Amino acid sequence: MNKSKYRFPLLLSFLLPIAMMLYWYHSAGIFPFGNKSIIIGDLSNQYLAILAYFKNNFFHPANLFYSFKFGLGGNFFPVITYYLVSPLNLLALFFPTKDLIGFFTLNLVFNAGLAGAMMFFFLIKSHYLNQGTVQVKTKFMPLVLALSTSFALSSFYIAYAHCFMWFNAIAVLPLVVLGLDRLYFKDKCNLYWISYTYLLLVNYYIG
Repeated sequence: MNKSKYRFPLLLSFLLPIAMMLYWYHSAGIFPFGNKSIIIGDLSNQYLAILAYFKNNFFHPANLFYSFKFGLGGNFFPVITYYLVSPLNLLALFFPTKDLIGFFTLNLVFNAGLAGAMMFFFLIKSHYLNQGTVQVKTKFMPLVLALSTSFALSSFYIAYAHCFMWFNAIAVLPLVVLGLDRLYFKDKCNLYWISYTYLLLVNYYIG
């Protein structure tokens, strides 16, 4: 298989959703292109405060297990496991608390690109979809790119974009399905177990 032929389309599958989201943000005047904000719904009511607390107490582990910010005090560890396990959330450490909106924007557009790339990878690697052929023909690349971009920018993603903690799990979903494909057709289980374990750890609710 000529792997180099997939490098540019794979890169394109990552960049296309990002470019389209940034274009929409620009057209709608959403930060960083305007004064409008993606901080709506639960993102403004819960997640912003949770992430800010996580960021400000990252180097104070005791505060990440128990917090007096919960009324008279409460266990904060379940909040971390439910909302904040994605490694992408570590990027919030590089943003001042007052500029966390920039982190949310970066998180959303990156996960859109990641979802597009993972779906592209699934579409060209799936034994079932490609009927066991070793490579996808070049003439089908525009269709594969269209499908991967459609997955990345589905109505579910757009409608629930304020639930940022879900989307790293959704982005790796195609990898989990590819793992099932390999388990069934090739009797290889490593990809499935690794990707599915990651998905459950990142967000067991959506996982």
